[in-house]
Amino acid sequence: MTTLSGQLGKDLQRGGYRLTASRKIILDIFRYGSRPLSAEDIYLAIRAENKNVGLTTIYRALDSLVKANIVRKFAVNTERALYELAGKQACEHHHHLVCRKCDLLIDYKDFCEEEVRLIKRIEELVAKRHSFEIHDHQLSFVGICNRCQKEKK
Repeated sequence: MTTLSGQLGKDLQRGGYRLTASRKIILDIFRYGSRPLSAEDIYLAIRAENKNVGLTTIYRALDSLVKANIVRKFAVNTERALYELAGKQACEHHHHLVCRKCDLLIDYKDFCEEEVRLIKRIEELVAKRHSFEIHDHQLSFVGICNRCQKEKK
């Protein structure tokens, strides 16, 4: 049986990368976390464990993990990106609800059958129209959360 680190190492090698110490530390943080993280969140988590990995190294490691399709990157706003495990490593497929006022991020995963059918149909249409093989998608709904709506009133 292959360990998760062993499988991730193989996935990285297929993408032309090695499982370095800094990449392993970052992947461990994702594995034991439950929410998407910014590079700064990862940096603070590493520092809390008394490990020394610089922010530049974290950005480079995240870039290679994204290119190897192990980590997914998405923008919450124009100022920062968040990262989470992707593909087989992710807990389950989900989309995001993002509040543009307070940056609240909600993982939306309680899809109804109609939503699943609609998204699959959109993927099929886009793939056919552009002769494009779709492997994954990211979907974020951006708006104002309930708490911020109440503050406006």
